[in-house]
Amino acid sequence: MTNSSGLLQNKSRRDLLASGAAILGTAVLPASAPSTQAAEASSAPKIPPQTVPAGYNILFVLVDQEHFFPKWPFPVPAREAIKKKATTFLNHQAAACVCSSARSVIYTGQHIQETGVFDNLNYLWQPDMSTKVKTVGTRLTELGYHAAYQGKWHISYNLNQEPDAVKAPMEKYQKIIESYGFQDYFGVGDITDGAQGGYTFDQSTASTVDRWFRTTAQDLKTKGQPWYLAVNFVNPHDAMWINSDLPGQVVQGKKHAVPIMPAPNSELYKASWTNHPLPATRHQAFDAPSRGQVVLRPEYREVSETLQT
Repeated sequence: MTNSSGLLQNKSRRDLLASGAAILGTAVLPASAPSTQAAEASSAPKIPPQTVPAGYNILFVLVDQEHFFPKWPFPVPAREAIKKKATTFLNHQAAACVCSSARSVIYTGQHIQETGVFDNLNYLWQPDMSTKVKTVGTRLTELGYHAAYQGKWHISYNLNQEPDAVKAPMEKYQKIIESYGFQDYFGVGDITDGAQGGYTFDQSTASTVDRWFRTTAQDLKTKGQPWYLAVNFVNPHDAMWINSDLPGQVVQGKKHAVPIMPAPNSELYKASWTNHPLPATRHQAFDAPSRGQVVLRPEYREVSETLQT
């Protein structure tokens, strides 16, 4: 990354990868090897393996709209258990902020100029992502993997055809997912990203995944075929549609563009962690110097000043 004057502020991704390669190249050489050999080994082109590493399975879990926490400020024992056995990426950036656009980038490795997904699939001007764009599923299938997908999709509107979960065309949804290079889809489509969508349907996704591990994963293990499983949960996306009116008040609920609902009547949602500090920018002025060079239009500046008062 560089600042506006072109000075190096943080190592770029390429620099970091090169540094990592150099460290790895040095680590695998004998301690007595000359430094020139280590340099040559680290700079040599990396040749990908011709066959899939035996038993190398990939579980990819994606949640929706969650703030990144270097350390979670509340108890998440299941996540901590996964984290101990997983890979954590700390040097990253958001290639796209809009939900559908971001998902298209994540599952293709291409920027939105290539995926064609510039906005959410709920809008008429945004076409479905073309099946000609190769996904992670397509590429891993070519490498011999069994690529599977469960949960929220939101990269093509054709998976949001039925608002009633009971009437969801499962077989049709499976074929749609297959057209993007993934197998084994079982779900109710993208109606899951509405009000209380995560609360209602994430459990179903988790149950399907559990069944998948007990059946399909075991069959693949017997065959000696590695697998890639993408598990896509909705929450904490539900916060987008929360009706925050206090008991006995009707303020937000008077007028809203999309359906909103209060938090579920559940012990999980009643929990409170009051010791979690708010970000330093919570009460910062919108035009503060540290927020960057953003010029507010007059009408927006008026709104900004009103909110601050």
